[in-house]
Amino acid sequence: MTPEDLLGGDARLLERASHLTEAEAHAPVALPGWTRAHVLTHLGDLSAAFARQARYAQRGERIDVYDGGRPGRDASIEAGAARPLPEILDGLRAGFTALEEAWSDLSDEDWSLPCAYRDLDLHATRLCWWRELEVHWVDLEVGRTPADWSFATSGHLVDWLRVRIPVPAVLTATDSGRTWGESGTPVEGPQHALAAWLAGRSSGDDLTGALPLLDPWP
Repeated sequence: MTPEDLLGGDARLLERASHLTEAEAHAPVALPGWTRAHVLTHLGDLSAAFARQARYAQRGERIDVYDGGRPGRDASIEAGAARPLPEILDGLRAGFTALEEAWSDLSDEDWSLPCAYRDLDLHATRLCWWRELEVHWVDLEVGRTPADWSFATSGHLVDWLRVRIPVPAVLTATDSGRTWGESGTPVEGPQHALAAWLAGRSSGDDLTGALPLLDPWP
């Protein structure tokens, strides 16, 4: 997954969100306590935050992902979600633009620069943005589902999220043929279904096996 691929996804999501009505934007989604406005605000905030990570990393500096840490993040989402839809879309567009500009200034070597996100490098922010964009696009409930995830996307989500399984398990994707784990509880199904279950976006009804309760998101 390249920055160009991700930024193309940004543009498609923004275009789809621009067709929402005010009522649709403030309607609840499956995420507890969240509306589409919360999802869009979060994506705007996170894209701006990752743009800032890139700018500071290029200067050899680190800065918190969000001002005020997790409480600051949550407060910004709550306040932002109360805005009218045009303002929400303006914030989303501004965040996406900032991220595009910041990433376009990075060389191949710059992706290994350290940053404050999980005390990792800028490449980790690119992977996180991939996950956030794909999962939250589904959360918007505007026609995109986990079945629309590519094998690359769903495979990455399984790679990242299988640490949520609290017991040894063997995951088998019946369509891609990929397997994760060497021993333990067998769980089988389409790769996107494995990813959706691990991401908490599915009950796992389309999987076979004894599904354990999952640990928190890593």
